[in-house]
Amino acid sequence: MCIGWLFHLRAETYLFLGVPLTVLFQLAVRHQPLRTLWVRDSERFHLRPLGILIALVFMAIPACALLVTIPKGQWPESAFFAAACIGAVGAGFAFEHSRLTLSSRALRPFAVAVALGILVMAVGAGSESLSPWLPASKLPSLLFGFFTYIPVCFALEEVVFRGLLDTHVWQPDGSRVQSWGSALLVTSLWGLWHLPILPGQSPLSLLAAAPLMILVHSIHGVFIAFSWRTSGSLLLPVIYHSLIDAYRDAIHS
Repeated sequence: MCIGWLFHLRAETYLFLGVPLTVLFQLAVRHQPLRTLWVRDSERFHLRPLGILIALVFMAIPACALLVTIPKGQWPESAFFAAACIGAVGAGFAFEHSRLTLSSRALRPFAVAVALGILVMAVGAGSESLSPWLPASKLPSLLFGFFTYIPVCFALEEVVFRGLLDTHVWQPDGSRVQSWGSALLVTSLWGLWHLPILPGQSPLSLLAAAPLMILVHSIHGVFIAFSWRTSGSLLLPVIYHSLIDAYRDAIHS
C-alpha cells in the first residue's frame, strides 16, 4: 500500500505488484510450494488433458490482450495480462481438483458470500442512482466479465488474501473465536488494500473510506474464507470474486 501511494501506481501496476510479493512470502517465509496457493493440500503440480484444455480456454482472453498491449508499449497492462495467463494455469489445476469444492460445508458459506456480495454491489448501485437489475442486453457483458476475471483472480487478490494470508494466519485446530477473528483480520486487510486505487486520495477521504472498505469487504469476505478453509481449493473463492466483480461492472456499463 505504501509503495502504491509513494509511486502513484496505476491500478494494473498496483495489482501486479502482489505477484512478486506473494511468491516471495510463500517461498521465503512460509516455505511452501506455489501450487498450494491454488490447491492447499496438493502433493504435486500436474495438468492432465482436461486441465490443459481449461487453462488454454481461460488463457485466450488475456493472451489476445497481450497481443494488443505489447506492440503499443503498454507495459502495466501487459504485466497484468501476463499474470492472468499464469492464473489460467491455476484455473486448470484447481478445476482438476474441483471434487474438493463440492461438499456442503464448502458450498454453504460460498452461497452466503455470493448472495451478500451481490447485495452489497446492488446497494452501492442504488446509492449512485443506478438500477441493480440487469436487463437481458447486459447478460453478455456479465458473462464476458465473469470469464475474464477468473484467470485474473487465480493470479491476483484471491491468491493473496485467501491462498496466502488466510492460510498463514488460520489455525485449523484453533477455537471458534480464533477462526472468526483470523477471517475478519484477513478480510479487513483485503478491504484496506483497495485504498491506494480509490479515486480521491486526500487524507480526509482515505480516513473516511477506510472503515467503509473494511465493513463492505468483511460482510461477504469472511464467509468465502470459510469456504476456502473447508474446500482447500481456490476455485469457489475465485468464482465468487469473479461473479460479483462482473456484476458490478455490468451495472456500471
